[in-house]
Amino acid sequence: MVEKNGCVSVACPPYDGAKEMLPVTIIDDRELLQKMVLEMFSELPQRKVKTKKPVKNER
Repeated sequence: MVEKNGCVSVACPPYDGAKEMLPVTIIDDRELLQKMVLEMFSELPQRKVKTKKPVKNER
C-alpha cells in the first residue's frame, strides 16, 4: 500500500501471473496526474545501455 498526498493506492496484479501494479485513479485531474508522473519518474530504474552486435561478413 502506498500513501502519498492523502491518496492511497493498493498494489495488485491486473491479471493472473502479472507483477503487482499501482492503479491510477486520478486520470480526470490533469494537474494531479502530471504531478504524480513527475514524482515517480525519479524512482524509475536507469535505462540499460545497449551494445551493438558485430556485423557478420557475408560471402
